[in-house]
Formats: sequence, structure tokens, C-alpha cells
Amino acid sequence: MISPSKAGSSKVLSDSFPANAQITSTWCGPGSAYNAIKYVGKVTVDYEGNSLSQTTLASDTWLKTISSGGSTDFGSNWPNTMNAWAPGNNYSRFLSSGYTATAWQTRLMTNVIATIDKGFPVIADTKQHSGATSINLSSKYATDYYNGKDCYHYVVICGYDDVNKKLMFSDCHPSFPGLYWISLSDMASLTDDFGIVW
Repeated sequence: MISPSKAGSSKVLSDSFPANAQITSTWCGPGSAYNAIKYVGKVTVDYEGNSLSQTTLASDTWLKTISSGGSTDFGSNWPNTMNAWAPGNNYSRFLSSGYTATAWQTRLMTNVIATIDKGFPVIADTKQHSGATSINLSSKYATDYYNGKDCYHYVVICGYDDVNKKLMFSDCHPSFPGLYWISLSDMASLTDDFGIVW
């Protein structure tokens, strides 16, 4: 049994947490879900007999990415998908609306710690405003990759450092899949338009 961590602690689920690239340019939702579910490793086939894959997760049975033209809505499909494929955490959406910037930072870290201490990752729905905070400093998503347009991108939070107020995340972007650290304040700013699945 995993003991809850106290404030001022840190934890990373795994230094080799999955960071497989998304298989299409718009499938960051299924890509992130796949990496999170792959880490948990409890379910490999759904009730229809479909094996775990980004394509299965993008289907109408789960995230409905294919039928929506390639985007993944931040709706009830998320907890339904995560609870079916990664049971044991009781995933739910947590929306950032109604929180001040400071309060959202606190709530985000609290929810991340609670989830990771149980051995489960957190899905984060980010919006990167053009010219503002970017999810990955090496990518410059908003200003370079999307030529000045706002960018929407899912990532998986898989670690935290409550001393230095940082979060580790798995990025499935096809150009630079990998594990990265980001400040809590930046991740809070990036998830402020939507929220997390924890």
C-alpha cells in the first residue's frame, strides 16, 4: 500500500513512464490516455475485445476523437475511459473555473499529490495562449509550431516536487515525445481554461 506523502515531499511514478508519440498530429488525447493507461497496466482489452491502442481509445466507445474530426473534448468521456482502462483511482474531471490563480495552483498540486500517491497519473488539458506560457520550453508550441495561434494539448502529469513546486509530465507530441519538468505556476496557468482528470 502506498502511503500518502506529506507537504514538502516529492514523488515520480517512474523515471521510465511511457511517453509514446501520438500517432496523428491531433491525437494528443488518445496518446496521453494510452501512456497513462499503459503505465497503470491493469487492463489490456476492453469489453468489446479491442486491444489497448490509441485507435481503440479514439473510437466512439471511448474518447470519440475520430468522430469529432480529430479533437478530444474535455467531457465525461475522460473519466469513463480512464476508469474502465485504469480502474482503482475513481477518476473524475476537476474544472479550474471559479478559482483564483493562487487557489488553482494550490488545488492542482493537492489533487496531483493525492492521485500520484495512489499510484495513478493525472491527465491535464492545457491551452497555450499565443505568445504566453508554453507547455514545453523546447517546443515553443504556441508561438512557433502553431504560428501564433492558441494551442490545445493534453499531457500526463506523472510526478511532483512539492519542495520546488514543479510537476513532471509525459508529452506525446510526435516531434518531441518525452518526460519533462514544468513549474507548478506554469502548469496551473496552462490548465486554467479547462482542468484535469484526476
